Amino acid sequence: MARTHPIPIDRETSQIDRRRFLGATAAASTLGGASGVATAATDTVSVVHDTHFHGRFEGSSGVNIAQYTHVVNELRDANPNAGFVGIGDDFSPSTLGFEFHGEHMVEALNYLDPVVDGCGNHDFDFGVENAVKRFRNSTFPWVVANLFTPDGDPIPGTKRWHVEDIGGHAVGFFGSGVEDFHGITAYPDEYRVIHPVDAAEEAANALREKGADLVVMASHTNSSTHDDIAENADVDAIVGSHSDKLQDEVRVMNGTVISELGDQFAHLGVVQLDVATGDVVNWERHDLASRADSIPEDAGMRKIMDKWLGRLDERLGQTVFRTARKLDARFSTNYAVESNFGDLVCDVMCEKMDAEIGLQNPGGIRSGAQYGPGAITGKDVFNILPFPNKVVKAEVTGKALMDTLETSVSALPWSSYGVQAGAQVSGLQYEFTGTGESAVGNFYVGGEPLREDETYTLATNDYVFENWDGLDDATLVETSKEFLGSVFIDHLSDAGVVQPDTENRILRVDEDVGGTGIELDEDRVTAILDKPETANGVYEKTFVALTEFGHEIEAEAVEDRGDSVAASFDRRALELLATGPKDVNLRVFGGFEPDDAAYDYRSDGTLVDLPVAEPVFYFAMKGTIPTNGRGPNPFGGTAARTETLGSADSEADDRGRRRKQHSHHH
Repeated sequence: MARTHPIPIDRETSQIDRRRFLGATAAASTLGGASGVATAATDTVSVVHDTHFHGRFEGSSGVNIAQYTHVVNELRDANPNAGFVGIGDDFSPSTLGFEFHGEHMVEALNYLDPVVDGCGNHDFDFGVENAVKRFRNSTFPWVVANLFTPDGDPIPGTKRWHVEDIGGHAVGFFGSGVEDFHGITAYPDEYRVIHPVDAAEEAANALREKGADLVVMASHTNSSTHDDIAENADVDAIVGSHSDKLQDEVRVMNGTVISELGDQFAHLGVVQLDVATGDVVNWERHDLASRADSIPEDAGMRKIMDKWLGRLDERLGQTVFRTARKLDARFSTNYAVESNFGDLVCDVMCEKMDAEIGLQNPGGIRSGAQYGPGAITGKDVFNILPFPNKVVKAEVTGKALMDTLETSVSALPWSSYGVQAGAQVSGLQYEFTGTGESAVGNFYVGGEPLREDETYTLATNDYVFENWDGLDDATLVETSKEFLGSVFIDHLSDAGVVQPDTENRILRVDEDVGGTGIELDEDRVTAILDKPETANGVYEKTFVALTEFGHEIEAEAVEDRGDSVAASFDRRALELLATGPKDVNLRVFGGFEPDDAAYDYRSDGTLVDLPVAEPVFYFAMKGTIPTNGRGPNPFGGTAARTETLGSADSEADDRGRRRKQHSHHH
């Protein structure tokens, strides 16, 4: 279809008689909370999108599905020839999803009545057979063009593409999951996947041959793939994505309109297309979170909510344990740094499997919220750990552990999410850096240096064991009978009250300044660190001294001396920390303000404002205090030999291997 730039003309709106696309005319909308471009056309189709419900009836935005339905209906009524399009990831992951395997969402979606819904990876969390059952029980088409059975047929209950008559105009729809569909969900190896770009080309050509005036993709592929689709396929509009990206304005690439609006009830988009040209006539982003308290609920959807939430309360509404500290299950925390919930779940897996080391993927800590202090219910646990993953015990070499943890690191400048460790651990302490090139080092297991050729027992979930780089040659020893969420509940229900804190298991190092100088007086030990040339200043209250056991003390005073930083500690406390039967790896860590220009990380030619990743607001320097590890004066001997980041015996063989697990997905 030939495309031209949209021509601003007077806007018309329409009132529709039913939820699907119909052509009619009516009065203008009075909706609030919208932003975007607004012209109008006499012959248009309006696509309201998206879903990405994750099996939830309530989102972290404060908006529930009954309010969301009310706004969807308003938008369908207010825009010309308008219909609602879903993009998938609707069955899971959540407590409701874990309990009902998407059955609750099919009832809700049937009521919401989309024109089509794309298929996402989480729609297959409970296996293909469950997904097919849900697809077949739906009163609307599910579309996915890049997934096939082992025989090369479309997934039963879905269509590769679908044409809908909209006021006399043929509108073609197709969907696509990500290229690495096997790697991120419970999709059997024998089931086929083709590249989203190839699927889009085939779908667009087929829909044009069927006479489609417009072609719209209900996308659940990566945002970064959209430009390639726009370059290679004759697609008028792409709505949604796998990447949880929120656009501030409509994007047009090679004539293809692209609209992405995050997930879980926070936003709705309206893309109005000129039928004759395929151009965008109007684009709106409706932000629901900002007016969550004032959006009415749709009564019919409220009844559906009450039905399934009531069933959930009967099963999982009781308190299973209490926490004296706030549990942090937020994505931003668990991907970037050590978290107390990450520590807790790894400890539980280690104790369950009697393993030396525990490892949990941040994407499996799912709710994006904090809990407590106070009662934690079964619903809370399965909201945080909603996947049908079992706990496994495996035997793995030290080298494989190093490689696995290195490939979990997100580094600048290539990482879109800033510097992230990308793992949660137990029984292990290590340092990582992600500035310039990812690296890991200074590994300790129970205070003992990790040895590359030694075999260790590892407790993790079966998703990590089967999919993470580095664990290919690990040996499976045992698999739990129960899913991780149930293991977690069973283990902590006897504990009564927990109060987990972080324990210096994962240590970020942006600048290793080497050995420190020492100034001694009667009451203090002052470590003198060379100040990094890349530092604009230091954060005095962040400086601590700690050992390979995770024990730490805070600096009593910190002085920025220009070319150096002096961190002073209570002498008796530091001597106790440094004294032992062997050499102690005593290090000082402290935060500094990075000089953006010195690091020169750029995105599309623009200097990146550091440090980027939440929740870290500073870069970290490390200096090593020389000790002999023995009293009465541990600072009088020679420095203990310490391994540095990037040393030959700790580097992974292939720095090119990167796990694409940083889009807040399993």
